[in-house]
Amino acid sequence: MIARTFSLLMPVLFPSWRFFMTVGPSPRVEYREKGGAWRESHPKPAHLSVGRMAARMFSNHARNTQLYAVALAERLVAAPSDHSRDELMRLVAEAHRADGQLQFRLVFVMREGEELISEVIYTSELFAAEAYL
Repeated sequence: MIARTFSLLMPVLFPSWRFFMTVGPSPRVEYREKGGAWRESHPKPAHLSVGRMAARMFSNHARNTQLYAVALAERLVAAPSDHSRDELMRLVAEAHRADGQLQFRLVFVMREGEELISEVIYTSELFAAEAYL
């Protein structure tokens, strides 16, 4: 019985990463207001206190939203759909609460030797932010 319990516990303690079909660059979601500069949509914090790290183990809405945005971006690149595009528009609009028009783009950042190379994969049309709030 202990052996059976141990065999069930092992995949939890040491998960298999074989569920990834391929490993490649992950798209970054950037946004801008009409005519503005491009900025990262859901940036990671530059610094976290120990207390904040501990709290994030139990609730981390911002990171979950960031992961959802990346999953939508990957889907939009692999198989474009209105749902993925509309959800990304909603996430960008909610995150930045702009009054005017917004636009987002998906950028792959890859390392070639010592250089970081950015490649824009998708750029959305301008959309009214308030339509997605």
